Amino acid sequence: MPIEEEDTRKVQTAVAGSPGADRPVYLPMDAASYDHFIREYPSRDFYCGTLLGGCGKKLSARKYRDKKCHFAHVVSGQCRRVSTNEASADHLYIGRALAAWMKKQKYKNVQVRYRQRGQSLRELVDISYTRGGSPRRHLMRVQLARRSKTEWERSDTELHGQWAGVQWLFGPDSMLANWQVDRQGYAIRIQCRPAGITRVVEVGVQFADAPVEWIPLSRCRMTAYGIHAPALELTPTGLSRLDREPRPSPSRLAEVPPSVSHRAQDVGLSPSGESSLAPVIAPAADLLVRKRRTLERPKPVESHHAQREALAGLVRVPHSILGAPGPSLEQLRAEDDRRGTERVLSLLDRLDQIGDDLHLDQLQKVLREIAFCEEAMWSP
Repeated sequence: MPIEEEDTRKVQTAVAGSPGADRPVYLPMDAASYDHFIREYPSRDFYCGTLLGGCGKKLSARKYRDKKCHFAHVVSGQCRRVSTNEASADHLYIGRALAAWMKKQKYKNVQVRYRQRGQSLRELVDISYTRGGSPRRHLMRVQLARRSKTEWERSDTELHGQWAGVQWLFGPDSMLANWQVDRQGYAIRIQCRPAGITRVVEVGVQFADAPVEWIPLSRCRMTAYGIHAPALELTPTGLSRLDREPRPSPSRLAEVPPSVSHRAQDVGLSPSGESSLAPVIAPAADLLVRKRRTLERPKPVESHHAQREALAGLVRVPHSILGAPGPSLEQLRAEDDRRGTERVLSLLDRLDQIGDDLHLDQLQKVLREIAFCEEAMWSP
């Protein structure tokens, strides 16, 4: 096609080195970034890469101040490249980043494939490797294109029959991550975002009840059970969701807080609490810890009668030991209501953002949690 027609397409990506190379380059649209881009690629050896679905012909980087900078074909001709936007080379960025990440962790025989039989470009990326000195090969598949659940399950069965192990990652446009969450409790997501004159690869963990938090790939590591991200916990049986709430041991519950210890010294007690008041201080410390955990995780509100009985059974500790009185029952209930309201608003925001991507089971789960929060706030 003529150069003028190609210019109107605003080609933002190319490959460097040769027509069949997998080294992607990204040209920002603003003129301010153009000079930085050219300094990074002084040879200006750009091609409409075949791994981008392009014709393989030479491209030139065009600088404009009155319109967007872009690549254009040096020689006019027919080019049937379909995708030319800034994300059109993300499969190459992802493949190269994952391969380098695996090699840095000393995995062997790392190979990347961008096209499989019967599949189009930008549908998936396969990274195969060996580990632990074993000749058996493992596969990490990045599913970028949308497919049905039936197609995905059939591919998963076939791949597990061909490889020693299979790990799945899902791109931003793949809706299969929801089914992976149902199967194993979480799914690994992957995406690219622009950063200056390049695009960086980020990874996130998708759960059924929380938005994806994106982090750099460098913060993750590969294990025998799959990609270990900060949101996951490595156990002897595999990877599971990390419980971010601290779980104090019984011995910790009985420890005297520092403020209580200082008050004890003021009244002539030892820092360890060895006195006749020790049995009084320990339950009080236990109460403070339990109140704090109650505020951190909203729970169903008990009836006023049950709460009065519970408070009546507690041993009263002199203010000279515990310091200022704690929050009243009304303050605790108000705090629980506030946290419940925030949780409901967060869930509603999430439904507004990604509600169309949830299938029926996940939608019902979110609605049940909203109903639970409302019942906790309005029950007497």
